[in-house]
Amino acid sequence: LGRLFGQFLALEDAVLASDYAGAQALSSSFFNAAREEVGKTGDAAIRTALDATLMRRDTVTAGIARGESSVRDALAPIARELRRALGYTVPPLVPVKPVSAESGT
Repeated sequence: LGRLFGQFLALEDAVLASDYAGAQALSSSFFNAAREEVGKTGDAAIRTALDATLMRRDTVTAGIARGESSVRDALAPIARELRRALGYTVPPLVPVKPVSAESGT
């Protein structure tokens, strides 16, 4: 699972650098490895995290193919799932407070 997380970090780095051609190759490799890992693990928590990751494959793949910077947003939940599966503490998401038009803040 640690190797898979390393692959994810390489994918994330490519997206952050707007290297969408490189990200495309890394994405295929990452998601294929995640699918293989699902078949190997007997740990329900890891399987759940990987299933959640694989559910985002189409969104990530399409975003990369279109060169959309918003694909970064699709990667964030994957990072959280993988960290949780590896046993790291993952703090809860803090909701963003809406800005009031009247207050201007």
